[in-house]
Amino acid sequence: MLNSGDIVAYRGNSVISSIVRWWTQSPYSHIGVIWKIKDQLFFVEALIFKGVRIIPIDKLPADYEMIKTQVTLLGEAEAFILQHLADDYSLIDAIRAGLGLKQKDHTGWQCAEFAAQILKRCGLRLPERENLTPIELITLIKQGA
Repeated sequence: MLNSGDIVAYRGNSVISSIVRWWTQSPYSHIGVIWKIKDQLFFVEALIFKGVRIIPIDKLPADYEMIKTQVTLLGEAEAFILQHLADDYSLIDAIRAGLGLKQKDHTGWQCAEFAAQILKRCGLRLPERENLTPIELITLIKQGA
């Protein structure tokens, strides 16, 4: 059973997903966070060309993997999501994350960066470098961050 704060990781086969997986040497190209509202599951993500959005989980393609976390969305995390709804996606941040670099100027979000900021507001202990790739965030979660 999925709960708020759990992670959904995508193993896409599109050209963009394939480039991301190759560049980051990861099986994952995208990541987002589950938000449960009154028994309805939603997926919160920062998506290229679309920005920050919330969609019902049943709208996701089949090639996603669910990853349980030990956190639950708190009011601070929910407020953060709503404050940033419709923010831009940052391709520059995504490229910098793939190179292992911090972001310079905040002009938008990339998927793992946005997911990490949500989870930090739920008490997840993450490293100083916040501009992570999907596999880096998943690894930290599995290690009990």
